[in-house]
Amino acid sequence: MVSAGRNEQILVFFNTLRRIIQSDKRHPIAPGELRRRSQTGIIPAGLFEKSHSPVHDRDQLLIYRVFYPIKWNDTSDPMTSEDRTKNMHIDCELLRRIRPSRGQQPSPVSVNHRRPTQTARSNQQGVCAEPRDSRRIENAPLSRTEAEYIWMIKEKDACIQKLRAEYIESVREYEARIADYTRRIEEQERHITALEQDRTNLEKDLDILRNERQRLESVALVAQEGALKAMAKGGHVPKEDRVIRDELARLQDAVRQWARKYAVEAMSDIDSVPSQQKDQVIKHLKGYCIQTEWSIFVRNAHIPVNKIPFVLVEALLAKHIFGQMFMDPFFLFPESSDDSTLPGRANMRLLYDAMNQADQAKAHMWRSQIISVLSDTMQSRLQEFTRVWMNAFLRSPAQLLLRTIADEPSLRTRNAELQKLYQRAGKLALSLWAQRASIKCYGLSQLQTFSSSSPMMSAHRLHQLDEDDECLDGQSVLACMQPGVLAFGNESGENYETSKVWASAVVLVAGDE
Repeated sequence: MVSAGRNEQILVFFNTLRRIIQSDKRHPIAPGELRRRSQTGIIPAGLFEKSHSPVHDRDQLLIYRVFYPIKWNDTSDPMTSEDRTKNMHIDCELLRRIRPSRGQQPSPVSVNHRRPTQTARSNQQGVCAEPRDSRRIENAPLSRTEAEYIWMIKEKDACIQKLRAEYIESVREYEARIADYTRRIEEQERHITALEQDRTNLEKDLDILRNERQRLESVALVAQEGALKAMAKGGHVPKEDRVIRDELARLQDAVRQWARKYAVEAMSDIDSVPSQQKDQVIKHLKGYCIQTEWSIFVRNAHIPVNKIPFVLVEALLAKHIFGQMFMDPFFLFPESSDDSTLPGRANMRLLYDAMNQADQAKAHMWRSQIISVLSDTMQSRLQEFTRVWMNAFLRSPAQLLLRTIADEPSLRTRNAELQKLYQRAGKLALSLWAQRASIKCYGLSQLQTFSSSSPMMSAHRLHQLDEDDECLDGQSVLACMQPGVLAFGNESGENYETSKVWASAVVLVAGDE
């Protein structure tokens, strides 16, 4: 029976402790109140005799109340079931008075700190004066079991605090991870948006390329049909205008590069050359330059002085190439009629001019057929003619403006590059003369005043003009560095009165007087 009563007290202790931990600790108990309860038997007497300050740790008070077992003087007279039930009611009443439920007001007993009245003290003294019976509570030290329970509770509290700290640290860690993942998600979303924009741009570019492909397919189809018709008639396959313009532009650039590479680097390099010989250089540009004297040309040139030798070599070489090949369709025919293989060049030009006077379309068709039929012969003669033209240019007044090359390998390299340039220009000229369109080269006589809007001319690169720059408009053209190439008519033998520009002339504009 005693063991059963003790188990019930332990059960009451744990339930009460759970409720106390869950509630707040805002209602201290005055020592007078605790002392009064100990005298009435609700709390063991002498438990708080040494305390003179309010007790705030009511959890420990309850531990002492529950774990101080009722010791009987007469162990043969155990507590009855009714007494244990009454004692449990007393414990519950104590809990309600000391620790009211959340939201309820404390009972007057728990907040009344006044000393007991005289009647109450008399009653307490009467109770204390009574002889101890077998059921009165004695002051006894903590038993071993009670101390172990107190130690276990403190240990559990420490464990709870540790777990709470670990929980807070885990929450912080997970919040940091969530912030990091949020940042990564935002970065990925921005990256996805950029990729979607790139995809949209690529789709637009793809549509443009598809349209361009369709256009080029149409152009290729037309060109293929024209080539098949020409092959059926045994004629020459014509080149497209854009292809011709591209080839002529590359030829002009090759002439410019060779002149820049092998011309003297500064005017001081030709100070020792007599002025009469320098004047011969300018006179050799007749039809390409309005001046005849070196000093006047240098004074009027609107470019750096040290670049004058380079531009003059470019003009001399361009005049020699285009004048030989692009102004005469029969440039590979022999100079005189003494050659038994082909008629003389002069006779061919005379016959061509006569036919042109009678029927222009038939004259150009005849010229195209002659060049096409003799194309194999012309190719073999081109190698021989390029060597002659190269030597003629190197012996011309242009040699005064070329840098001196002492070693033989470098000299052979320069000559080989020049001969290759002549051969390239000759092949291009033959292919153009084999077409039915008529070719004309425009020099200084047709290009006397500069206009940036004219498709027939463009300023030399040394002028450094921006696009749509009109600062040189209206000024005189000093020299034509490279002539313009125009085509009249078409492959059908029609419209010979209209022209189209295949290559713009490169001009040097005179400076202000």
